[in-house]
Order: sequence, then C-alpha cells, then structure tokens
Amino acid sequence: MGSWTWNIKTNHLDWSDEMYNIFGLEKETFSGDLAEVIAQAIHPEDRAAVEQSNLSVITQGKPVPLEYRIIWNDGSVHVVWAEAGEIVLDETGAPSLLSGTVQEITERKRNEEILQKSEASFRSIFEKTATGYVLTALDGRLLKVNAAMADMLGYTMDAFQEVNFQDITHPDDISISAESVRSLLAGEKDTCQFEKRYLHWNSTTVWTFVNTTLVRDEQNAPLYFITSVTDITARKQAEDALQESQNRYQLVFENSGTTNAIFNKECRLILQNSLSRKSLGIKANEALGKQRWRYSDPNAGRPLPNACSVSWPQV
Repeated sequence: MGSWTWNIKTNHLDWSDEMYNIFGLEKETFSGDLAEVIAQAIHPEDRAAVEQSNLSVITQGKPVPLEYRIIWNDGSVHVVWAEAGEIVLDETGAPSLLSGTVQEITERKRNEEILQKSEASFRSIFEKTATGYVLTALDGRLLKVNAAMADMLGYTMDAFQEVNFQDITHPDDISISAESVRSLLAGEKDTCQFEKRYLHWNSTTVWTFVNTTLVRDEQNAPLYFITSVTDITARKQAEDALQESQNRYQLVFENSGTTNAIFNKECRLILQNSLSRKSLGIKANEALGKQRWRYSDPNAGRPLPNACSVSWPQV
C-alpha cells in the first residue's frame, strides 16, 4: 500500500516509495504532475472516472473511493484501489491538500474473475445438464434443484419449494441417505456414492445413482450438500427382467424331466441339473469345468461335435 498527497492548487503529487512500485515508475523520472500521471499511467477507459473523482473533491469537497486500472511501461495492466482522507482547506476555505492511499488489488481482482467464471460455469452445468442436481440444506430442505431433477421426478420448480429430501426419498432408502449425511458431516468421507430410490410425483419409483458432496466454508464449517442424480430406472428394470428370465430358465432347466448340461466353447461343463449328475453318478459341482468326454463312454470313440448344451432322456 502506498500513500500520496495531492497539492490541489499546484496539481502536484508527493508519493511514498511504495507508490512507484505500484505504478511501475522510476522515482528519478517522476515529474509529480497529476495530469501527466493520468495521461501516461491510467488506463484510457478509467481516466474519465479518475478525473471526475478529482473534480468532485474540488467542487464538492467529497473524496470518492475509486477502483481503476493502471498500465505499466511493459504493457501489463494492474488494478488499484484508491481512498482519500480529509481535505485540508486554505485560509480562504478553498481545498488545498488531500492525502490518501493506493493499494494494488490485481491478484484479488484476478481471483474474483476466476471465481465469477467458475460460478458461471457451475450455473450453466447446474441449469442445462441432463443430470439432476440438488442443493440441500443441512436440515434437509431443498435449496435449489435444476430442471433435469424436476423432470425426473415430475415436479414443477415451485412444488420443490414445499418438500425436503425425506419427502421425495423412498422410505426404505432414507437410512442410506442418512448414513451418507452422517459420514460426510463427521469428515469420514469427502463424497458418497450409492443407489437410491426417489418417489415420483405420481407415486412411482425412480431408481437413481447419486453422488453427494458436502460443501464447507473457509473455516471448514459445513454449508450445504450438492448431489448429482442419474436416472438408472431403465437399467434396473432391465436387470430385474433378466434376473426373472434367468430364474424361469433355471426352473425349467432343473425340472424338465430330462438330464440337462451346458458346456462352454471349450466343451467344459458349466451347469448341469440333478438328473444329469445322477445319470453320470457324480456329486454336485464335481464335474464343473471339466471337458465332457472325460465322462462319456470310452467305447463311443470321438466326443460329440462342439456344442453349448446337451440333454438326453433318462433310461
């Protein structure tokens, strides 16, 4: 931080050593003329604001704190914050001297811009992505949801204002969510991933894969949860249908009244029913993984052509 004194009558500046560093100027070549400093060092787009601030001091006696940009001789742009103290008046009551400080805030402004871009990017992702996003308060209130989440559960955006996460979570899965909240608040995990069921507005079940993270402040105090939600209902239905089909096949395979066996492409046994084991005189799983001709009639010659399944009647 540098300090300065402006002689309003002569338009001359007295600077501290820090001021030269902030403005990127050499003390030996500094004229001290305010107009020259404005013309040479102040960013063209900010000169009018600096001149207007100086004018308000002269005409109204009111210093105006001001943020503006300066350009060094190497072309680099720096941002400063200038503040003034009380105006010293001469014997006639006219403004005579004004002192103040200048602080370089380039790094802070750069960080603010990065943060703004980051927040804008997050808002864009939050609002436009096909993935559901939910911001949840520590007490379970839904602070914000995106359109994808609303569409997923059939709610209007206004309707989400009246519910909390327990209201839209399947009763059997509330304990899963509660455990993730506990582990995040305890600092045991940075993020929690799991499958859970939500309740659609029409009372149907929506299977989802969720990724929940606890957002904390600079002092590590918890602020809120952010959760991404992916609809996996179609996948779960397909898995259930496949499992049901496999169960039906297993039932038919085991109770068909014939001896059944299934081999892989290497002719190794991978599944057989109880009649097959009885026919071969072996115990359950004893032949699994072994090639079929080891259990065929040695007088029958070469084994059967390669096949994926074999069945034969009980005689």
